[in-house]
Amino acid sequence: MSGENRNRGVRLGLAAIASGLGYAFHALSQDRSIRSKIREDAGKIKQNLASDDSEEAAVKRINHRINAYKASSDLLNCPFAQDVTTESYLGGEVQWINFHQLKMTNHVLVYFHGGQRLEPMQPEEWRFVHRLGKEQSLPIAIIPIQPLFVRSFEREIEQTYSLFKNIQQRYSGKEWISLSYDSGALLALNLAEVAPQLFNRMIILSAWFGLPSSQLIISENDYYTRLTENQLISELWQEKNDVIPIDHIQIADMPLVVFIGGSYDSLRNGMMQLYKRLRAHNKPTRYYQFDRMVHDFALRSLPEADEAIDIIYQEIKNVIET
Repeated sequence: MSGENRNRGVRLGLAAIASGLGYAFHALSQDRSIRSKIREDAGKIKQNLASDDSEEAAVKRINHRINAYKASSDLLNCPFAQDVTTESYLGGEVQWINFHQLKMTNHVLVYFHGGQRLEPMQPEEWRFVHRLGKEQSLPIAIIPIQPLFVRSFEREIEQTYSLFKNIQQRYSGKEWISLSYDSGALLALNLAEVAPQLFNRMIILSAWFGLPSSQLIISENDYYTRLTENQLISELWQEKNDVIPIDHIQIADMPLVVFIGGSYDSLRNGMMQLYKRLRAHNKPTRYYQFDRMVHDFALRSLPEADEAIDIIYQEIKNVIET
């Protein structure tokens, strides 16, 4: 075993021990990858020199994302479309990775993508999920999420629940594990509230919960998140009455919830709020925090992203082996 892999194994072992206490803090500042340090330095330089966060620039970026959604689709952004199987249901289409594995396992991973309902699943997410499927022989169902200009979030919950029930009926007897990124976490949590037995376990990666703009404070070290853009998006959700406060989500029958996020992520406050609420009510939960990582770190080519994926593997393995 190489020194790098050995160190990685030691850190994962320590994380596993800490997770038994409900919270694992990945303090990688003493042993961070050169690649992540370079990305941080480059991100901060870009932020200082070229990051226009005026309201006019933010509106342009948001409109560009909306217009791109109208002209695109999830699969058009997929670099691995040849490895994707599409199934049609009464409630819509579902994309599958490792579709052939459905007959060989009783466990299925369900992925809810991000994009704040302003854009379809992006290439970085496709690569992330494709890698999960490649390294973990598990079928992955990808739920396409409709944009907020098509239907309300309440309607999206209803439609996705109906679609998911149709999937469950077609593949009865399976256990379902949810993995969500960014705004996909909000949909997964609300589905779990509607049907507490829907998922065996929930893994939430760098969640975006649409917190009110007044509550959004950008961390001094966050070189990824733009304040004005996120404030405008939150206000756009609020105008459509789509924001569901985290403290209103019923947690009494929630399955075990696992959180993974970065300490530089200004949007992590919503995850921390929900995690603390679950702990206060003695609900099973774990929180893995990666030191000095921003919102999208797990989607990037970083050793820290490798560790996040290892944690996801381990959580899936824990479900399969119980």
